Amino acid sequence: MLQAALQHSYRIVVPSTMHDRVAPADTVDALRRELKLALAKAFGGYTEHLGIGGFVAESGELIEEQVYVIEACYQIADDDLIVGLARRIKAELDQESVMIRKDNEVYFV
Repeated sequence: MLQAALQHSYRIVVPSTMHDRVAPADTVDALRRELKLALAKAFGGYTEHLGIGGFVAESGELIEEQVYVIEACYQIADDDLIVGLARRIKAELDQESVMIRKDNEVYFV
């Protein structure tokens, strides 16, 4: 028998660059691990996908990079946790912003 469905989800995009240069792999890996551990503790688990993302920087330059999309489903939201994690990623990887998706709405922190 199926259990009750989790109807909501968060997604956070973890970049692999520091602005326009490749970030140290150990820094990216440590942030990914921190994020996955926090999501697993708060929501019971996560799913991670590897992808390619891009944006136009304030300088007008197109930045393309490998990204990690980490998602967790939930019943009870914890926006403070998610925003705090996004802010940590933003600061540690010197990003202009970090993308969060909550259900079907996108936010940039």
